Amino acid sequence: GECAQAWRVSFIDDPTNLSRLYLRNRVRLDLLPALGRVRPELASELVALSRRAAALRMDLDDAIDAGIEWSLEGSALVVARDDLVGFGRRDLALLWPALAARQGVTLDRRGTERLVSFTIQGAPGARIQLSGGVEAMRQRDRLLVRRVPRDVDASIVRLEHGARWGDWRFVRHEGEVKDRWSAVLHADAALSVRAWRPGDRMVPEGSTKPRRLKGLFRDAGVDAVRRRAWPVVVAGEEVVWVPGVRRSPAAPARSGRPIVTFRCEHIDR
Repeated sequence: GECAQAWRVSFIDDPTNLSRLYLRNRVRLDLLPALGRVRPELASELVALSRRAAALRMDLDDAIDAGIEWSLEGSALVVARDDLVGFGRRDLALLWPALAARQGVTLDRRGTERLVSFTIQGAPGARIQLSGGVEAMRQRDRLLVRRVPRDVDASIVRLEHGARWGDWRFVRHEGEVKDRWSAVLHADAALSVRAWRPGDRMVPEGSTKPRRLKGLFRDAGVDAVRRRAWPVVVAGEEVVWVPGVRRSPAAPARSGRPIVTFRCEHIDR
């Protein structure tokens, strides 16, 4: 309350803060004062410890930005393994929590230890489970840390401007189609978005033979876990576009049928 008043920040006084039914309150109201009576310098030591921890975290962030290649790809934190294998276990145990925090993931002690060992010993294609529905996976020279989709979105939504499916949004696009996140489609077709289904096939652009989507996902670096939550666009029952992966031949304007261009975007929650 005093800090909030000093900084002129509005706040709400929660009446449960005085209830000893909750552990947090028993620690604050009973345990910390008792420890303070035994060790009067405890409060200043805790403040000093927090400042040292903040300084360490800043140093770690600087070290990561200066010497470790990392990025966020959808729901995954992607780290260049070669930038990590030169560190010892103690250094990795400091670096990984700071890296994971950039994806909003908090690592506990056991998860940190497992991730350190996995960084050093994990084989390509291997994966390990961490706490809180998080997993780590090695893809060749990359290490991925991500939350595992728990449920497959079984819904089927009509493809129209602003349509949303899972963590994805579709918008009408007037510009040139430059990548596989956009597609030209027949506007008079029954276009919809659904999840990938085992056995799905598509004739990809540049080919005359259908291919299984499973193989197309693999070629695009989309593994089995991410595939479960990836959108598939169909015209009736025919797969015509897997955003970011492949699309069928663009709808020709000379066919006389109306065309429409859509772009798919990932929604950062």
